[in-house]
Amino acid sequence: REINALDQLRKINRYANELLDLFMRYGRGDGEALRIVESQVRKNKVSGQEEEISEYKFKDPRELALKAMLEIRGQLKLQLEIYQALFDMRAVQQFQTEVLETIGSVSTEAREEIIRRLTERNAIRSALDLDRPEVLPG
Repeated sequence: REINALDQLRKINRYANELLDLFMRYGRGDGEALRIVESQVRKNKVSGQEEEISEYKFKDPRELALKAMLEIRGQLKLQLEIYQALFDMRAVQQFQTEVLETIGSVSTEAREEIIRRLTERNAIRSALDLDRPEVLPG
């Protein structure tokens, strides 16, 4: 099964924000949030039989809200890193396009040869084990 990292990040972010909202409302004494958090029934298996735990103490909602905030902040940092990498890749692509167009205006044959060599190297790289950089053509 293929994993879509961006979809997964969106899902995690949505859940983290839902938890943050719930615990912030709980901390303010919101009736619905109090009911949701405090109505959770916990069961414990004892000798193969499930028994309800009569009293279950949640962590301080402020601590849980802070953890949700930290998760969201970590996701934002990761998203920024992803966008920065994409921006850098686009900048490199624009530079390569400009160089190839300039070379092509001087010599179409030279431009075509450069493209052929780059395509060949990319094909070789994808066929080799990338964990062993010493075998890549230089």
